[in-house]
Amino acid sequence: MDGAFYELDAATIETKVTEYKIEAFKIKKDLQRILKEKLKESKRNTVKEETLPPFEIVDNIIKRITKFSRFVPAMVVLCNPGMKLRHWKMVSEIVGKKVIPDTSTTFKDLIEMKIHQFTDEIAPISSKATRELGLERALKKMKEEWQDIQFATLPHRDSDTHVLCSLDDIQTLLDDNIVKTQAMRGSPFAKPFEGEIKEWEEILKLTQDTIDEWLKVQMQWLYLEPIFSSADILQQMPREGALFQTVDATWRRIMKRTSERPNVSTLLHSFRFLLYDVYKEKKL
Repeated sequence: MDGAFYELDAATIETKVTEYKIEAFKIKKDLQRILKEKLKESKRNTVKEETLPPFEIVDNIIKRITKFSRFVPAMVVLCNPGMKLRHWKMVSEIVGKKVIPDTSTTFKDLIEMKIHQFTDEIAPISSKATRELGLERALKKMKEEWQDIQFATLPHRDSDTHVLCSLDDIQTLLDDNIVKTQAMRGSPFAKPFEGEIKEWEEILKLTQDTIDEWLKVQMQWLYLEPIFSSADILQQMPREGALFQTVDATWRRIMKRTSERPNVSTLLHSFRFLLYDVYKEKKL
């Protein structure tokens, strides 16, 4: 009750309170059984349980647990990691007073403010906060997945130039993330993060489009590179040869950057420029 409000694990406390209550009643039942056996042995008819110290202790524990358990529903509703400032403002409107907990706030402080009397009214806000937190964490997890994802490249014909390979896992992850992100945008709990979700969806789609175009250009480059490596072809097709050399220089620059820094998340911010370069190459 006097501990830091934000450090309370309401779910664990709720479970423990239930366990303690069950255990206390079990102990009392065992004591009653033992007392009954002792009375039978001593041939006495009865004795007042409350006059015996063990029963007095157990009854006191049960009373304290029962008293505390009245506040557990409020604790579960209020001690919710998903509750943000926007939610506490709604709580404040319900209780008719400013309720903005900080690091020094205790659960006892909230009880003294009689907030537990509004548990039923606050519960929907807490439930909404939980759903919103779930979306927020799912979005964060998706972004973190990309921290260790890298493009795989191989040297082309034992040269210093690399080409993309083994993109199936990346493309599968992109498809999966796009579907999940679109589902998030359609959630009634997405409003607080709609800007962030929309931006992430755009990044994923741009990444997907870039890779698609990248592979198309790579296929063309792999086909044309050996052709325009021939001096005879360059003499016969000087204009086309000059155009390919422009494309070739851009392609090698892009692939050099990719092979040196293959982490996909590192490249995400520059994909707009990569996409422009790739489209330009395709046009040429």
